[in-house]
Amino acid sequence: MSNEKHENAYIIVDQKESDERSSSGSSTDMYMTTVSFTIKHFLSLRMQSCWMLAQAQERVWSLGLAKTVPSTVAIHAVDISTTFFPDPKEVPPNVHFSHNTIFSLPAQWTCHFDFISLKHLAAAISVPQWRVAISEFSRVIKPGGYIQWTEYDWDTWSFSKGPSNESYKAVVLALLKKHNVMVNISSDAPPLLSEMGFEDITVDFRSIPVGSSLGDEGMKGIHVIKSGFLAMKPAVLRYKGLGGMNSEEDYDSLVQAIEQEWMNGLGGEVTGFCVICARKAL
Repeated sequence: MSNEKHENAYIIVDQKESDERSSSGSSTDMYMTTVSFTIKHFLSLRMQSCWMLAQAQERVWSLGLAKTVPSTVAIHAVDISTTFFPDPKEVPPNVHFSHNTIFSLPAQWTCHFDFISLKHLAAAISVPQWRVAISEFSRVIKPGGYIQWTEYDWDTWSFSKGPSNESYKAVVLALLKKHNVMVNISSDAPPLLSEMGFEDITVDFRSIPVGSSLGDEGMKGIHVIKSGFLAMKPAVLRYKGLGGMNSEEDYDSLVQAIEQEWMNGLGGEVTGFCVICARKAL
């Protein structure tokens, strides 16, 4: 385990938007039912297994997961902040929320977990830091245990059939490159996992519906994706001119144009959700 200190590379999003999304459960519902909640290998795990969720911010997801697995499965939800930890009275006995960093997990967790799930952390961790994080995951997973890593694959990401798609994508890519985060997850993550002792690596792409033409699920998709765009606004505006965004009005106009495209039938499937699964070598 490395003792080196690491400054985080978080792209700070709007706290209010994040709170609302976490509390409402909308993004969690879509994640569980549409993006990657089909935990690829969990049926092969022992009934008395131990899982780690490498982000406790989505507390709704952590508690919802507990309802879908046997009570003999121990779930440890980890985050660097306790802000989103639930009231202890809401937490079942087999779920444990832990204030830790993925760069230096507890020493006693070595070879402790059968399954680790991490999601939507790519915008929070710089490229060099991933080597440390994956090394820590490899340390705490038992031989033969699985990791599932779900991210936006920003290079293939698409959310509209209209002209605003490329405009907003250019803004996001410019922001990510400013923070030196991993953009091409589907191609960059597998070699890193292999180097850190994982095998049987698979990469799958998923999508979620967005747009008025796709009924209730499409409208839910509009809410979730738009909330994400609004949460990104402070980070984008921190760099004047980033992706052509010179003011709050510029950013709001672009988001409104995207929403109008969705309402006019130019939505569809938001692509670019990448689910990577791997098994630690025996």
